[in-house]
Parts: sequence; structure tokens; C-alpha cells
Amino acid sequence: MNKEDAKIVCNICGSDQVDTVKNPVSISIPLAEDAVYEQVITVCKTCGEEIDITDEGNRNKAISTSEKKALEAIIQFIVDQGYSLANIERALDLPQRTISRWKSGQEPSSAGLALLRFIRVFPWLLSVAEKNYDISFSRQILMHSAISEFENYRQGICTAENPNKALRYIWGTKTDKEENVFIMAGVTTNIQPIETFGTSTPEEVEECNYATS
Repeated sequence: MNKEDAKIVCNICGSDQVDTVKNPVSISIPLAEDAVYEQVITVCKTCGEEIDITDEGNRNKAISTSEKKALEAIIQFIVDQGYSLANIERALDLPQRTISRWKSGQEPSSAGLALLRFIRVFPWLLSVAEKNYDISFSRQILMHSAISEFENYRQGICTAENPNKALRYIWGTKTDKEENVFIMAGVTTNIQPIETFGTSTPEEVEECNYATS
């Protein structure tokens, strides 16, 4: 037992036969590297009681550091999409230089951080904000984004590395404009669906096309 351990007394049985155990702990932070801090636990050899005496300051500092790095990366990502900091502030109706202060190290509120995380996951939300949250425009850009994501997903699935997988498309005809619209798609293995997106009824199905590598 070292000197540090000798100073610790079990607050349950009063024994000074206490060991200190230190372990690294990782906390998952959204869109960021894990926050890592040292957890300190005392273990009484007499009664077996375990007490967490971790310095909360170290834990909070690790979380704050990880979130700041994530914040910088998120803002830079948005800027790389062609938005200036002023554009972002106007679209979101934020006071001037709010984003600049966040980028410079000032911690945003929990709501502000959550807002930026949403924009990082769905960058087109800024376009929706610029259009004053128009419902029709919001639906259009949502569908456009979904189709683009699906096409990227399709290209990733249908490769030589996945020879037994095919991507199934089911298309239907929109009666008012007589144009093909996407109804349902799924990933199939040996023509057996393992993932399905959306639904369709038999009368809506016009044709099935299988895209393989």
C-alpha cells in the first residue's frame, strides 16, 4: 500500500486497508472522438465497499475538450458546403458573430450544440431555414436528399465485394402525371429481402429491376 492509499479510510467500516484502482473510461460524444478520463475507485479490503472518488472536474474537462473539437469540425464542415458564418447566422436567426465566438472557443448552449449537430447530420436544413421553413420546399429537398443517399447506398452495395447481394427497385406509376415514382427498394441476398425501405401494394408495382455488380 502506498502513502496515498494509507490516507484513505473506508467510510463504511473505518478500515484503512483500502486500495485505489484507476481505470481509463471513455464517454461517447456525438460526432466527436470519445472523451477519455481517469476513473478512480477505492476498494476496502476489509468490507469490500467500492467508492468512486473520481474528480468530476477531470471528467467534465474531457467532455468539454471533445465537444470543442467536434464543434470546430462541424462548423468547418458547414463552411466547406459553401456557407459563410454570416450566412449561417442569418439563416438560423442568430445574433451576429455567434458562430464566430463558438468557433473561437466559447461554449455554445446545449440547444446551440444540438442545433449544429442536426445541421451536420442533415446539411440541407440550412437551405430549409433560408427558405423560411417553407413546407413544400422542405419536402422537396428531403426527397432529393433521400434519393441521393439511396443512390450512394446502391453504389456501395452493388460491388464485386458483394457478389451475392443485389439491390431491388420497385417502381409504380403516378396516375395524375403518368411518371414513374420510387415506391420501395430493398437489399436482397439470393433474391431474399434482408432490408426493406417503404411499402407498396401489388397493383402499384409496375416493374422490378435488379441491379447487380
